Amino acid sequence: MANLILKYFLSRDINSLVRAFTTYVRPRLEYCSVVWNLVLQKDIGNLEKVQRKFTKRLARLQLENLELRRQLFDLLFTYLSLNILIGCTINSLDNKIH
Repeated sequence: MANLILKYFLSRDINSLVRAFTTYVRPRLEYCSVVWNLVLQKDIGNLEKVQRKFTKRLARLQLENLELRRQLFDLLFTYLSLNILIGCTINSLDNKIH
């Protein structure tokens, strides 16, 4: 998808390309990250490589890395779970395991 953006977008405006990346590519990389969150550095590196390859100027574009975004999603999910703001609670998970 990232390669298609670079190939078919006529504009080379950095802001347009970043917006296209954050709209079409990043959601696919982050989909259900709370469930499948990566732990191996090799896997994290492969996932980050997609964004690095597309941007090559990550710091200048001020895009946070995907690992940081996954950690934020994990923290948000944990907070919501512990405060019973979503349907999946620790107790309901415990009952299903036993």
